[in-house]
Amino acid sequence: MSILTHLSVLSTPAIIYFVIAILLILIDFINIVTCIRKTNSNPSSCNNIEEQVLVTFGIIIVTCVWTWLIDLVYRRGYHKTAWVMLVMFPSIIL
Repeated sequence: MSILTHLSVLSTPAIIYFVIAILLILIDFINIVTCIRKTNSNPSSCNNIEEQVLVTFGIIIVTCVWTWLIDLVYRRGYHKTAWVMLVMFPSIIL
């Protein structure tokens, strides 16, 4: 089953959260690549690249879990709760 097939069966709040989180993750990866390029020319310009990569992978895991939870809550009939989860969680974590 492809990723697009999985995304097409998600609820609307889960899709919105997933898309926003993926955009933020892409920005993190761009920052990491930029930092790595700076490090090659100036080794002291960036610190803790490994830590940044680990945090980004942690955010990927949290994104997958939270997307699943939002979808689960929505499918169980708690639509307002799912929308609140969509609005509140990114402001706390991301």
